[in-house]
Amino acid sequence: MKLPIAQPLKYISPSTFMSAAQGIIPSGCEYEVYLKKMTSTGLHTEAATDQMMLGTLFDALVKTEIAHELGLEDASKRLDVLLDKAGNKGKQVIKPELLAVAHEVLDIYNYFGCLRRLFDEKIQDVELSVAERVHGVKLFGYPDATILVNGRVSPLDWKVSGYGSSRVKSPSAGYKSYHIQPAGTKGIAGGFQDKGRHKKYGAFLEDINIRWAIQLLFYNWMLDGRYIKSQVYSGAIDNLLLQSDGRIGVASYRANVSTDFANKIWESVRNKWERWGEPPTAEGVPPVNRGMIDLMEPKPDLWRCEPYGRAKVCTAYCEYYKRTLGDDMQREILQGQMKR
Repeated sequence: MKLPIAQPLKYISPSTFMSAAQGIIPSGCEYEVYLKKMTSTGLHTEAATDQMMLGTLFDALVKTEIAHELGLEDASKRLDVLLDKAGNKGKQVIKPELLAVAHEVLDIYNYFGCLRRLFDEKIQDVELSVAERVHGVKLFGYPDATILVNGRVSPLDWKVSGYGSSRVKSPSAGYKSYHIQPAGTKGIAGGFQDKGRHKKYGAFLEDINIRWAIQLLFYNWMLDGRYIKSQVYSGAIDNLLLQSDGRIGVASYRANVSTDFANKIWESVRNKWERWGEPPTAEGVPPVNRGMIDLMEPKPDLWRCEPYGRAKVCTAYCEYYKRTLGDDMQREILQGQMKR
């Protein structure tokens, strides 16, 4: 469908792309990105949940510790600056109880030897901000950290999951290592269990978690300043899992992304930029108004429109959402489909 555009995209970030990755990621919706980024509605990203905020707070703590060990004096890596940024990004006052949990998670991460292993992997930097025009496509993002893989700078990202959940959170298949506190223990006094490598270690990252693969592809392209069709891109994820019984586990992933998947994502990124991106202009010249742009038609459902049990801000302006999930009968049908 064709719609008028008030402003083109200034760049494509991993989160913007994944929000718009309709047909690639189940939650993807091009119309959502259109409403948030290319119209005059003034919509912004939703406020962070406690789960999201906990991840941001852990990031701040672990990055500060690593920056100190590496002797990085950049003010952007100071704890007070990172905590202030976390509050602004999450659009909420930092809760003391969440910060306390983040400190506990860092203590366990350190106790498991995960920090030491990052230095063994030659961790290079933390809290990066990268804007790079790659083959004409302007990319922007915030890699958590970089390590060396076969002499090449590669991105690393921390993920915190499971906070507030009533279910046991199992790690995704394919981890390189998995450490967890024994049942019935809390804190570092009870020791930990080393589960070793998963039997599917060596799987492509997109087969472990498609969102992780896309995010780390973006960071690879930005760090390299180029896209190479034959390049095997790699990345690292340390996933901290908080269990309903209070235990904490850490699953570490070190994996490659297949060239087929990388090329597919790059073509989709390039296609979206050609349709929606801000064309290059001379300095001081306003960007070209694209007039009308092409979008895939929205397909509203509960997974896409109401993650975490609450409607996204874009639904207030989405006539497709109102026609489906705004109708009680249609909502019952979609809820029934989710339970199957």
